[in-house]
Amino acid sequence: PEALASTASVTFQVTDTHPDVSIAQIAPGAAGDPAGPNKPSGFRITFAEAIDPASFDASDLSLGTSTAAGAALGALAPVTPGLVYTVPVTALGDGTITLTMAADAACAAGHYSVACDAGYGSAAPTYADNAITWDQTTPKPTIGVKAGQANPTNGATVLFEVDAGETFSSAPASFDGADIDLIASTATTGSATVTWQGAGSPSKFTVSVPVSTSGNVVAKVKAGAYADTALNPNDASGTATVTVDVTPPTVTIEQAVGQSDPASVGPIHFTAVFSEPVTGFATGDVSVSGTAGATAALVTEIAPNDGTTYDVAVSNMAGSGTVIASVPPGVAVDGVQNANLASTSSDHTVTYSLAPQMSVEGN
Repeated sequence: PEALASTASVTFQVTDTHPDVSIAQIAPGAAGDPAGPNKPSGFRITFAEAIDPASFDASDLSLGTSTAAGAALGALAPVTPGLVYTVPVTALGDGTITLTMAADAACAAGHYSVACDAGYGSAAPTYADNAITWDQTTPKPTIGVKAGQANPTNGATVLFEVDAGETFSSAPASFDGADIDLIASTATTGSATVTWQGAGSPSKFTVSVPVSTSGNVVAKVKAGAYADTALNPNDASGTATVTVDVTPPTVTIEQAVGQSDPASVGPIHFTAVFSEPVTGFATGDVSVSGTAGATAALVTEIAPNDGTTYDVAVSNMAGSGTVIASVPPGVAVDGVQNANLASTSSDHTVTYSLAPQMSVEGN
């Protein structure tokens, strides 16, 4: 008889004796979100199968590949002993804190006494996010006069520009006029207004300051006005200054030194002196009055030739009488286009006597 072979099915249950482990950053951080002294973070170590708690401690973890100076581990804390642990981290300088863990760092539950039974050490970990960016550098804002802002100016508003230096941890609206220090200003100012320049310039802000008197507007960003994404508060900025001049030039006009009074010979000279250098003051800008009927006044700048001092020579007297010279308002402007006020004087009148005509008659 022919013998037939029988077939049997055998099932083997294979058990992985190496507990899987994963490492990820914990809140409040997330991938790419920096931590720092004011924003602690750390790592979560999760075992897929229970380990013996006695086989695992902080010495099984390494920060050796970190770039942050002084990177250090805090105390390892069991969230679920044998399964889930957390560990905080710190550093002494900016950089990356990277946590690594070797295979066989921990031992499967029930297989550890003094040492781990062969074949029951933990697997090499998988890393969901094992690097934390550490940032402990305070933002250093800068402030300057905004491009296009005249300096000096006679405007009622002056503009500055702030560069915060870093991205904010909160909405840009948290940085406002109360964060601008104007205490060193000598001009009278109102409250500053801060306007974000938008997503195209996310760290830049325009500062608008109303001003009502002449003087300097001195602006700076206060310390602690905002925080960066690692919650480091900013340092105070330096200062920026805009000089405001809303004071119109004054002018006096008097008899010139050496001008005789009464006078019988023209022209009659007066001296006009402005309180600051001006431009635009010229012949035709002097008002001539009096009873002598003078009609012309020639204006010439004289020493110190700095835009403040002018000789006014009045001529074309029609007869005897008085010659009076004055400077109307608005005929000259200072460097920021403030127009002059009307002149004042203590003696701007000269008496003119027409010389008698002589005739010779023959016999």
